[in-house]
Amino acid sequence: MKSIMLLLSALVLMCISCEDGINPGFEDLLYYESASITEDHPYVSDGSSIVIHRHYVAEDKEDIQDDEYAEDVFFQIPSSISSFSYTDSEINDLHFLFKQYCYCGLAEGVEVEAGTITGNKLGNGWDINVDVSLRFVYRYDEDSTFLSPETHQIAFAGNFQKSSKPSGN
Repeated sequence: MKSIMLLLSALVLMCISCEDGINPGFEDLLYYESASITEDHPYVSDGSSIVIHRHYVAEDKEDIQDDEYAEDVFFQIPSSISSFSYTDSEINDLHFLFKQYCYCGLAEGVEVEAGTITGNKLGNGWDINVDVSLRFVYRYDEDSTFLSPETHQIAFAGNFQKSSKPSGN
């Protein structure tokens, strides 16, 4: 009987301690002044534009292995504007950059298919709405690529706060 009670106590303690190992999800909404988007990490360098950056990390699912997921969305706007609205093919003018971090296929890039990105300068940041459909670009061989058959939807909104440009460390 003592063995069974000891075993049950150990199982309860193990279950309670497992909850602490789950990473919560979070979202950072940032913008950088005097900046430009680059293809190399940390994807932002000195420039003459405003770079908008959303970093999202999904909450871990306790019962799923390799479920970790995060994404970065970057785009740049002229520093001289206080509001903007871009739709569909105009989004390509923003140097739109999407990076996905997960246990999934390695895409070479993305192609914006449709969507809207709007924003207004507020006293303490930028109020921005993004709703974009994109397709991933995969490399078939050295000379050719192909687009994913399905679209990936990105939608978020919020107040983006000014931050220092990332250093890459």
